[in-house]
Amino acid sequence: MPDIKYRNENLRNSIPFNAYVMGGEKTFLYHWHEQIELLYCVSGFFKVGIGNEIYTVEKGQCVLIAAGQRHCIFSSDDTHRRVVVLFDPELAQIPLLPGEGKAAMRREVKPHSAHWPEQTAEKMRACILTLLKENQEKNPGWAEAVCAQLFEIKCLYIRELPTEKSVEKAAVHVPAMKKVLGYLGENFRREITLNSCAAELGYNRSYLSALMKKNTGSSFHSYLTNIRLSEACQLLANQEISVADAGRQSGFSSLKTFHRVFYARYSMSPGAYRKKYASPEEG
Repeated sequence: MPDIKYRNENLRNSIPFNAYVMGGEKTFLYHWHEQIELLYCVSGFFKVGIGNEIYTVEKGQCVLIAAGQRHCIFSSDDTHRRVVVLFDPELAQIPLLPGEGKAAMRREVKPHSAHWPEQTAEKMRACILTLLKENQEKNPGWAEAVCAQLFEIKCLYIRELPTEKSVEKAAVHVPAMKKVLGYLGENFRREITLNSCAAELGYNRSYLSALMKKNTGSSFHSYLTNIRLSEACQLLANQEISVADAGRQSGFSSLKTFHRVFYARYSMSPGAYRKKYASPEEG
């Protein structure tokens, strides 16, 4: 499941790409990453915030989130399932044109398929489902097949997706934010405060606070808490890890704090969350 920087350990293949299915039980606060993200709604619906706009994505619809674009995803009910595709823009790059892949994929477009020509939306849906199938089966030549689909997506992006002049500029161009989020992704399990992070990175406390708010829409504390909760949810899926260890390994200072913060976000205890969302294979 997506992890803040979401550190994108989601790109666990031999190439910087992944495709998987997930439910809608988790909320992801405003964040950004350097990968392009495609979300396709298989059942139910979900809401996603991109820049300053909130979009409802219904069954059969999809959204495209550009590299470096600030976004959040709201939780939804138990009926919702979506396909998530993440990939590095350089996978859709022609070797003889270095840098061209990333540049072309930063063109500002309307992110929701409801605003695309129907034929274009259908082509994008087909690409997403093919990418999921290739990633799941990994038959010989799967990496080449994935790259072929990503080139198709790039062509759609350049040729057919309508432009959106009001799209918020990507935060990925802010070197300070890359430095801060990289630090948080590496150190969230430790005791971290706004003051300690600012001192470690050589920033003024007020500057760091304003930087986080402007580029993520969240306070430093809220963003750090979301990283820890996201990690905790992932650990709770493993029945061999106790609830206490899941909290400790996610960076919470005590079991009491872990329970309090977890309940405030998900309206259930970590143990109840485990029972509700554990896969059949895990008990």
